[in-house]
Amino acid sequence: MKRIPAVLLCTTILTGFAVAAPAGAQTSPPPMQAPAAEQAPPAMQQAPAATQQAPADQQGAPASDDDASGAQQEPAAAKPAEIQYYNYANDESEYSIKMPQAPTVSTIWATSPETKLYLDGNLPKSSSFLGEVGLYTLTDMDTEESYRVKTIFLKAPGSFLASLNSATIEAILRKSYAHKVFISPTYHYSASKNAGALKWGTLSGFTVDENHQPLFTATHYLTGAHSIFVVRVSFSVTNPLYNRYYNDMVGSITYSPP
Repeated sequence: MKRIPAVLLCTTILTGFAVAAPAGAQTSPPPMQAPAAEQAPPAMQQAPAATQQAPADQQGAPASDDDASGAQQEPAAAKPAEIQYYNYANDESEYSIKMPQAPTVSTIWATSPETKLYLDGNLPKSSSFLGEVGLYTLTDMDTEESYRVKTIFLKAPGSFLASLNSATIEAILRKSYAHKVFISPTYHYSASKNAGALKWGTLSGFTVDENHQPLFTATHYLTGAHSIFVVRVSFSVTNPLYNRYYNDMVGSITYSPP
């Protein structure tokens, strides 16, 4: 199983907020490449200031009233609590992803709207069951901040998968936001040189929810040998935990060859 790492994007200004785009916003290197040894920390979390160690001959000595600067050392920064994620994948999907909790799932049929949008009308002929939608939502009742992720697994004919390139994937992703105000959209694309079927396009930017809160919004479109896997995410940029959820989630996307 090959795991796909995530990398950093630059900051963007939205409606008066200085917003750092999450680490997973940019498409990672081709899916078949080996992952980096360690994923970069979430973009919105600031590194703790380094503490200075007192010289060995001064450690343990009581501080005088004249010089209290070395009396106490700053406590070491606490490590973020480990989050237990749910590993989600449909039995027939080529990709898996880790989510905060198990999503609510529903079946995609030939008449479902997802087939027209993400397959561009190119339906496989051998099956009426075409895929599955996974939906997970979280809302903070005190702040009304929200986190929403939707995954879409769809079987796809080989001729359609072979025809997909950077331009066609970008057109599909932009069409998916045709009825939404999308601020500062950025598109990234990568493809594996070792396996032509593996391609990854990402369209990311910012939207605003009904409470006028800024949301980071992104759709990742990944292709495999027999199917596509789409991940749509939007979350309140003011919540560092949601930023961490997103970075961990994108960094966990794994391709499992059939």
